[in-house]
Amino acid sequence: MTGFRQRVGLRWVIGLCAGLVFLTGGTVQAVPPGQQQGFPIRYGDVVQGRLNDANDSEWWTFEGQSGDLVLINMQASTAGNLDTVLTLTDDQDNTLATDDDSGTGFNSLLGPFELPDDGRYVITASRYGGDGEYRLELVNLLTYPAAAPGKPLVGVLNSMHTSEYFLLSPDLVANTPYRVAVSDDDRFSDPILSLHSVSGWVTSSDNQDISVIDPFVPAPGDSTIVAVTWNPASVGGRYELVVSESTIELLGDGIPQTGTLDYEVIRRRHYFQAQAGDVIRLDITKTGGDISPVMDVRTIDYDFYLLSTRGATLYDASLRVRIPRTTMYVIEVADQSQQTNTGGYTLTLTWE
Repeated sequence: MTGFRQRVGLRWVIGLCAGLVFLTGGTVQAVPPGQQQGFPIRYGDVVQGRLNDANDSEWWTFEGQSGDLVLINMQASTAGNLDTVLTLTDDQDNTLATDDDSGTGFNSLLGPFELPDDGRYVITASRYGGDGEYRLELVNLLTYPAAAPGKPLVGVLNSMHTSEYFLLSPDLVANTPYRVAVSDDDRFSDPILSLHSVSGWVTSSDNQDISVIDPFVPAPGDSTIVAVTWNPASVGGRYELVVSESTIELLGDGIPQTGTLDYEVIRRRHYFQAQAGDVIRLDITKTGGDISPVMDVRTIDYDFYLLSTRGATLYDASLRVRIPRTTMYVIEVADQSQQTNTGGYTLTLTWE
């Protein structure tokens, strides 16, 4: 890649047929050598570059309009060890947004971000460490189809076209749980799902066995996008994205949920949505049988473990904890003895 940059002009064709949306990519063409700063990029482009010790940043400029909802995706080549960083600035060099690891792995994904003014914007593609080639994609999400219940979306992913994005419909009901799922014809490696909002990265299916995010609760007035990313374990191909209402009932403030554990059901999961800084109390009480119920509390994507009561000798527990990040949490209740005992419990969450 030394001495030139490459642009992949993506010409989207969106066709509606029987409630499905089909997306197809475009052509690859070379771009003449440019200056070290200010390579041009337009909405829909995928460009390529390389970062190393001698060249640790590159700059890409584009023209935007007030209200454009942009997303910038920077992915390192698997052939190197590049750890990417993205920064968006205006033409006065004011930093508007930055991101390190919101993409898959150590890749960067910035947005959705609403541009404040008409004018020229600068994307700085840089690194936290390592070196290697990268691909940088710029999209205006307002030109992309919306994902909504009853409207499956179909696309194609492969090693040359690694990501596609969809806005979640603004008609989704705030504070209502939804299920987002993606599947393809490869039975062993579905694409990777991730959700992103104006407030930042929400959650991902990257650490799960199946590509499902359930439940997800959209925030009032927030724009949320679904990123569907090619799984390197797959050769790629056609996929289908489906949004539906979740059947999971979230834990409410002070409203108990009950469960039973036995040799057939050795653990149960309970879910709640919380904001960074919230203080909650979790109470679990044994209601019968010979189990000793314990709790593991983590984010729904397995990315962060909040607490565990394993090792406690009491049947009942009451814990008070401050929430570190805004996301969906899951409480997994199991029998500490792991002897497939039978018994019941009551779990209550209270906001303080």
